[in-house]
Amino acid sequence: MILNWEKIEFVLKSISFVLSVVFFMGILAIIFKSSSKKSDKRIVKNNNFNLSQSITLKKLKKIKKRLEKGDESNLKLAIIEADEIVNNILERAGYKGKDMGERLKQINPSQIANINDLRRAHRFRNRIVHSPDVKINKEDAKRAIEIYQKVIQDLERL
Repeated sequence: MILNWEKIEFVLKSISFVLSVVFFMGILAIIFKSSSKKSDKRIVKNNNFNLSQSITLKKLKKIKKRLEKGDESNLKLAIIEADEIVNNILERAGYKGKDMGERLKQINPSQIANINDLRRAHRFRNRIVHSPDVKINKEDAKRAIEIYQKVIQDLERL
């Protein structure tokens, strides 16, 4: 049996070429995916972040004092103020929209882990603002504030 080395060489070169193209495409796909994930995550940090962080801490202390007072008007104000803090952070992070509702639509769970909880807390805040006669209790207010606080902490870690 006589081997035709030219044919074998041609087949090996062809296989090598095809594998090279496949690997090259795979590398491009990995690079594209990793760059799109980086651009998908918004970065909150900027030159004024430390100042913003200290202002946020002061506002959170004020919100906790309102919770401790426990009367309904302070509970409502605490929720509204916490929602405003998160809205400001999202706005500084580059999320576009005329209000927080529009900004929340742009966010997915890979960006903010408890985004669904945040959406519920924001809807709760909207009920308070748009229906002033709505009754809330301390437990509901505390849960909403905990959600806002968790989101603030998560955004500060970015």
